[in-house]
Amino acid sequence: MRELLRNWNLARSLRLLIALGFGYQAIATKQYLLLLFAGIFLAQAIFNISLCSVAGCAPTNEKGSVREVYKGQIQKYGK
Repeated sequence: MRELLRNWNLARSLRLLIALGFGYQAIATKQYLLLLFAGIFLAQAIFNISLCSVAGCAPTNEKGSVREVYKGQIQKYGK
């Protein structure tokens, strides 16, 4: 539980604010379908996940490690 409350960054805080906004609007306008969106954003904020999961959008090679896209193609200037 303690790990869920650590390492809050801007994106995670923004997801929490969006969740609170959707929740408030759902209750104020009695459109309870918005509570679904509030729940999704709240879960993303609490568990620190996004649509790609935790660092899920990083390119990986067949061994599963993050690959360097331009390795060996960019050379130092002046040689």
